[in-house]
Amino acid sequence: MVPCSTNDSTFMEMLVTLLSSPVATENQVEVKPNVTIGDLVLVKEDNLPPLVCKNAVIIDIHTGRDGLVRVVTIRTATRTFKRPIAKICVLPKVD
Repeated sequence: MVPCSTNDSTFMEMLVTLLSSPVATENQVEVKPNVTIGDLVLVKEDNLPPLVCKNAVIIDIHTGRDGLVRVVTIRTATRTFKRPIAKICVLPKVD
């Protein structure tokens, strides 16, 4: 650890700025737009290697009490199942 001089006004200004700035907490979550039926997604599977994902299409959405989508029903090439939105990655739409 390098000792610093308390006379250094630049250091003190930076320290005050850092200590007075708001800190994001775990409860402050960025709200993203809801997914819609027909969106293309990649499905994250725990038993697959990191760069291997299945393609799927959202065929139904299930909202929570707050009106946000929490779970979706998706269709892959082989089957249909429900998945929480934390386990899917929505692909961007191309117009």
